[in-house]
Amino acid sequence: MRKLSLREVKHCVLGLPAPKWQSQEEDRDPRLGEASWGLLCELTLAPHLGFTSLLAEVTSRGLPVNDIIPQCLSAVRRHSLARWESVNELYVDDPDKDSGGKIDVSLNISLPNLHCELVGLDIQDEMGRHEVGHIDNSMKIPLNNGAGCRFEGQFSINKVQNVQGAFNALGGADRLTSNPLASHDYILKIVPTVYEDKSGKQQYSYQYTVANKEYVAYSHTGRIIPAIWFRYDLSPITVKYTERRQPLYRFITTRVIMKFNPFVTSDRSKNRKRHFNAPSHVRRKIMSSPLSKELRQKYNVRSMPIRKDDEVQVVRGHYKGQQIGKVVQVYRKKYVIYIERVQREKANGTTVHVGIHPSKVVITRLKLDKDRKKILERKAKSRQVGKEKGKYKEELIEKMQE
Repeated sequence: MRKLSLREVKHCVLGLPAPKWQSQEEDRDPRLGEASWGLLCELTLAPHLGFTSLLAEVTSRGLPVNDIIPQCLSAVRRHSLARWESVNELYVDDPDKDSGGKIDVSLNISLPNLHCELVGLDIQDEMGRHEVGHIDNSMKIPLNNGAGCRFEGQFSINKVQNVQGAFNALGGADRLTSNPLASHDYILKIVPTVYEDKSGKQQYSYQYTVANKEYVAYSHTGRIIPAIWFRYDLSPITVKYTERRQPLYRFITTRVIMKFNPFVTSDRSKNRKRHFNAPSHVRRKIMSSPLSKELRQKYNVRSMPIRKDDEVQVVRGHYKGQQIGKVVQVYRKKYVIYIERVQREKANGTTVHVGIHPSKVVITRLKLDKDRKKILERKAKSRQVGKEKGKYKEELIEKMQE
């Protein structure tokens, strides 16, 4: 199936009927009927709407095109306008105020080389709570024929900062290759999280980042007492994820992509390519420098392409100063100019000119010839015409009154 022209694409996007073809035998597909204009539009816009596979399957199977056009149109519109997006928000609040200052914790940890009778859970915080051997809602399951143990438990901890307690370990974390007598310390930064779906229902949870430390702990008697610590710090910042339907203008601007001027682009890579691959006559215009205040008043021109033997003053950059120097070379390949007294010393003791971009200098004296005088006259004339545009002169007003 043929591609649509730019004029036809405009009709598709704006929802207009099919334009008049110049030649039906040349442009219109004879296999399509009058009602197939909608399918042509959808085939053109399908890559932007995610329906390429659907339309390709319809055309490849030879299904009756005129019958499936309404279904395709409605399906594409529903798919594009019914998309949902997730919006993130940050605010300072306690989202779960009904919990009574508690956080529910589920712990599931496997210790393959520790007997179940040696496994225990201690909970302590700065609110005065200290439980040794917490056993409520907990379970010990032997592993490896009793040589190991899996501990499962559920409990609540207080919402206070800088507290030693037990918390959910990282899922899938493996420390089997560590020192069997080492203690493990996990520092958890907990951020309350709220998720609101499209129906307005909110779910409360927590997300966290973790930093761990492994060390061998000795008691005051010299014995090694391995332990696993989970220390948590609750952040006052709450993250909220809201699911909502994308607005209609987003669909129009992102899904329907048209460019009416093929010679203009905002793509950064294309602009860089055009800048650094520009021919010499284009680089000459790019390498223009502003004129000094005196020259602007004299010639009524703001800037000119810089050339050899112009006298300039560096007004920006590392070599900024009041000293005026003459341009000894214009290096268009690198977009720099060389000034007679702007030099630096190399490691071997020789001095070389430093390249200065034309935008960092001001022209204080022009090297005039007949061609440059014509350029100044032309630019001054066009500038004067621009200033007088839209203004009425006395002679014109008198003629209008007569």
